[in-house]
Formats: sequence, structure tokens, C-alpha cells
Amino acid sequence: MELHQTASPFLKNYLQQKFGSVSLTETKATCNDCLCSKPNRGTLPFYSSDLKCCTFHPFLPNYAVGALLQSSQTPEFIKAQLKSKIQRQEYALPLGIFAPLRYQIAFNNRAEHDFGNKEEFLCPYFNRINKSCGLWQHRGAVCTSYFCVSDRGPQGLKLWELIGEYLHLCEMILSQDALVSMGLSPDLIEGQLEYVNCNSGTEEEKASHSMNPALFKEYWNEWVPHHTIENFYINCSTYILSLDFEQLDALLYEETQDLEKELFDSFNKLQNQ
Repeated sequence: MELHQTASPFLKNYLQQKFGSVSLTETKATCNDCLCSKPNRGTLPFYSSDLKCCTFHPFLPNYAVGALLQSSQTPEFIKAQLKSKIQRQEYALPLGIFAPLRYQIAFNNRAEHDFGNKEEFLCPYFNRINKSCGLWQHRGAVCTSYFCVSDRGPQGLKLWELIGEYLHLCEMILSQDALVSMGLSPDLIEGQLEYVNCNSGTEEEKASHSMNPALFKEYWNEWVPHHTIENFYINCSTYILSLDFEQLDALLYEETQDLEKELFDSFNKLQNQ
């Protein structure tokens, strides 16, 4: 499995040209055959077979939301979930769709054994019938890079952590650039970054899955009067897909070059062991 094969369609070609030599095969950790839900899991943590490691609410960048909304291959329950989050003003912001602060605070203050076992943390995009990811092709950086065990041991897990950091940084850069292309102000973009990973919030935020209506309106005020939010996300998707390798590199390389070097160094060190 080459690195570009793990990424969303928006980054596949870019990563193939950047990291074509980075090939990782993981046979021990498989989503369809979860080791952590088996009695003979050894030292691995225990996950419920009905939940697996999908007890996490991922951030979806704006362009991924747009792709999911317009693709005929997106499961209907995923489209319904996304549209519901928009209608309920559930942290569906120009940057992307975030986990509600109520969820983030509870998750970040969870007990040791809650992950993989507490149903209230189950991903809203999880297919309960097939017990699989409902947006696999467009899953985010955290879900792409999470492995409970690696064929290469602790160093393999460290490499996947680096890959996750790299992909997350790419997500944030691209989603912000999409906002710039839509003409949104820098101040509006900056304010949304505080919702990426929250450990605390107001009593109102802890009590509701939805945002304060006035604050939600403030974030969308530059767009909603003339267009729909769904249309905004779709436009973001169209814009990011239009970027070629040189344009993506111009956007990403300056901010990702240190992580890129660290990733290559870690991979080469692993190969030489």
C-alpha cells in the first residue's frame, strides 16, 4: 500500500508524485477484521465489535463535504446526516463540519476505556448495518492514519502519527484556501480554527449539539444571503479539484516541508532496520 492510496481523491495525485517511494503494508490492523474486538487480542486494547475504533467524530474539510454531497456514490444516510447537520446548525461552518463542542469536550475528557466502547462517541458517519465507514473515500486525516497496531511495531505507529499530522495540515491549508477563493475575510477564517480541538466551552455549548444561532449566522453572513450552504461546500470541492500539482505544491510545501522531511527520514530509517 503506497501512501497516496490512503488519502482522499483530492490529494492522491499530489501524494503519488511526492511520496511515490513510500510503501506501507499493514496486515495486522484491518478495519474489516478488528483485532481489538477479539478475545485473543493479546496486549491490544479492547474495542466493542459493534463500535470498533470508530468512537470518534472526525472533522470534514469543506471540500470533502462538497464532494460527498454531490457524488452519486455517497450513501444516502451520509448525505442525510450532512444535510441534517447543516439544517440544525451543528457546527457546519465554512471551514468544514466539526464535531459539536459538546462532543469534543466529552471526548477529550473521556475515561481510559471509553474509546472503542462508549456508544455515545460513535462516529455519526458509521454504517451500523455493515459496521464500516460510511465515507471511507473521504475519511479525514485522523481516521486515515489511525492504527491500533503496526507490522513494524512502535516505529511503524510513529510513522503513521507523522502521516496523520501531515495530512491534517494539508486538510487545514486546503480548506482555508478554498475559503479565500470564495472571498471570505481572513478574520472569519481565523475564528473557526478554535473549533478544531476543544477541551472546554461555555455552559450553552456543553448543553447543545447546535451552535448559538447568532454566531452561526455571523460565520455564514458573507455567503448565505445569496447562496445555500450546500452550494458553498460543493463550490469548495470544485475549486480544490481544479488545482494541479504545481498549484497544490505552491500552497502546501512551505508549511509542510518540515513534516515532509521528517516523514521521509522516519520511513527510510524504518526500511533500513
